[in-house]
Amino acid sequence: MSPPLKPSAVLCKDSHRFAVETSCGALVVTAPAGDPALEQTGLSRYADATQARPGVLRHTGVPVEVVRELIRLHGGFAEAGPDALAALKDAGRPSVPEAAPAVEEAADPRPFPEKPEPRWPKPGWVVTSCRLPHPYQH
Repeated sequence: MSPPLKPSAVLCKDSHRFAVETSCGALVVTAPAGDPALEQTGLSRYADATQARPGVLRHTGVPVEVVRELIRLHGGFAEAGPDALAALKDAGRPSVPEAAPAVEEAADPRPFPEKPEPRWPKPGWVVTSCRLPHPYQH
C-alpha cells in the first residue's frame, strides 16, 4: 500500500508523484530529479537556479499545459491532494476578464475640468517642506 498523498501532491497512474503549488499566481512544480519526462515536456527550462534539496527539482512559472503533458507521459491522472487540485483548476481557467457593463457618456457639464492643474511646482520654485538637511551641515 502506498503512503497517503500530501495536500499538494499529484499521483499518476504509473505511481509517479510530484507536487503542484502556486506562488504569486504562478504554478510551482516539485518533481524528482532524473525523470526523463522533465526534459520531454519542457519542464526543465522552468527549473529554479538554486535547488533546496538534492534529488528534488523545483520549477517555477510552469504553464498548466506542461503539467498536463507531464501527467500524460506518466500514464495519466490517478489522484491528487486538495491543494494540488485547486492549483491546477485555477491555472486551467481562462484569464480573460469579464466584459465591463456599458457606461453612458457623461452629460454636460463634464465632471472634470478642461485643463488639469499642474502637479509639479513651476521651474524656479523651491519646495522647502520636502528638503532634507544636508548631512554635513550642523
